[in-house]
Amino acid sequence: PDMIPSLEAFCALNSCYGGSHFATKCAKGYKRKIFFEKLLKSVFNLSPEGMQDITIESRSKFLLENNYPIGCVNTLSLITIAQKTTKREEYMYEFLKKKYGEENDSLVLMNDMIIPGSKIVCVEGLGHEGAHEKVEN
Repeated sequence: PDMIPSLEAFCALNSCYGGSHFATKCAKGYKRKIFFEKLLKSVFNLSPEGMQDITIESRSKFLLENNYPIGCVNTLSLITIAQKTTKREEYMYEFLKKKYGEENDSLVLMNDMIIPGSKIVCVEGLGHEGAHEKVEN
């Protein structure tokens, strides 16, 4: 809230705003937990502790304690849909698509990337792993 007067706009790139169902599965001891932990570590360099921070439960708690100032700051949610990128991302994309029936960036479902009240820009064919690299180049 203290920063709102100094912000003109905010852009979130591949936000885990609502959390990651993939990370939640790992944190809850999903039957292939060790496989998924290794996959997340190799793809996103995400530790088990980092995964805990983006579980659905952790993000829900964080959002209850830290409300985003909807309507106070111009906000853009830049989201990506992985589909066919790297083999590792393709596997994760297919897992989430089959399990939840929703487009995703191979880590976060599309609807969980969107900050409420924001304008949305969607880029297809770019997953969570490569989004930051391609934007920088």
